[in-house]
Amino acid sequence: MENEVYAFALETALSEIQNLCPEITHSFIFTHDGELLAGDKATDRKTMVRVVDSFDGVLEKADSLGGIEEITLQGSKGRVQVSCINKNLYMVTVTSKKADPTYVNMVSRVLIPTVLKMLEKLNPTSLKNTFPQKNEILEKPKPEPEPEPGKPEIDLKLDLPAEVSLEKTEEKEEELSPEPWKPEEEPVLEETEEPELPEKPLEIPTSQLIVDTIGGLLVKGDTVRIDKNLLDEWAELCGEEKIKEVEIETFTGQTVQCKVKPITDSKYKDKGLIRIPEKLRRKLDVKRGELVRVSPWIEPKNEEKEEKEKES
Repeated sequence: MENEVYAFALETALSEIQNLCPEITHSFIFTHDGELLAGDKATDRKTMVRVVDSFDGVLEKADSLGGIEEITLQGSKGRVQVSCINKNLYMVTVTSKKADPTYVNMVSRVLIPTVLKMLEKLNPTSLKNTFPQKNEILEKPKPEPEPEPGKPEIDLKLDLPAEVSLEKTEEKEEELSPEPWKPEEEPVLEETEEPELPEKPLEIPTSQLIVDTIGGLLVKGDTVRIDKNLLDEWAELCGEEKIKEVEIETFTGQTVQCKVKPITDSKYKDKGLIRIPEKLRRKLDVKRGELVRVSPWIEPKNEEKEEKEKES
């Protein structure tokens, strides 16, 4: 109820201002937080809310500069003036082009503050509740219903652009130039030579073959015959171009070293045979059909020969 009384008092004051200065076509009062307190009868609430919202950004920037005293927007059809009544209240007046700015300021800046002082003396507590402080959070008024069709909507926009100058003095801070970042030097790891591993001794392959005899006038007594595929396999494993000699060992422990050639007779190929001359077979004391161990004999290199001679 008390808020309605104060709003009625302010609306009456605005009407009296228009009576004293008919060049003031529209006027209303709003708080720093954008709440409408009072307005003249000629201006609908929707228009006032739109005008207040348009000044939100300007007032926020002005707070960082210590606030504003007055904003004037001059257009071809008239002028809009926003005046700071006190720390929390602002008054908007729209005047025609013929209005005297000095007279308008004198009327608005005298009558409204006088009414506020009178209201504060009557009931200061209620006045503080009616006019909120800057830091208080207030709910914005709900939008009013659309104006009646017969009542024209008043547009407060002016044709010419407004010029509002807000000056702010900023203190320049000394710029500290950071030292350029330098990457840490990575420690250089010395390459250490890996010790040479001794070469693995050559593993001589061994195969078990079935004894068969070979005879004839042209047969050499110190040469045996083995499948060519087996000789080629041994040569590849031993890294030799050709296997020329083999070592034969019986299961009784008899050994002999002899020359070797591939089997040429197709009847004896790929049957796992070793064809031994008759004289050599008797020396080994083996019979046809028995198994013997056969391995290629690789002649040692010069270095190996020297080591063996030193050991002996």
